[in-house]
Amino acid sequence: KKNGIVLNAKISGASKIEVFNSIGENVASTSANLNAGSNWIPVAGLSAGRYIVRLKQNSNVQDFILEKK
Repeated sequence: KKNGIVLNAKISGASKIEVFNSIGENVASTSANLNAGSNWIPVAGLSAGRYIVRLKQNSNVQDFILEKK
């Protein structure tokens, strides 16, 4: 699972996914309809490093850590 991250969404529906690098710059974003529970999100094209992946669903915001090797 090198080229993606599993996001555990709390609810189903329209979602915005943003990826931030270690200095807080937004390096990627996308919108998708996610299901509640586990969702595989591809992140190919990112350089090796540590990222924060932010999942926004209405007022619900979750942050996940991604270590890209």
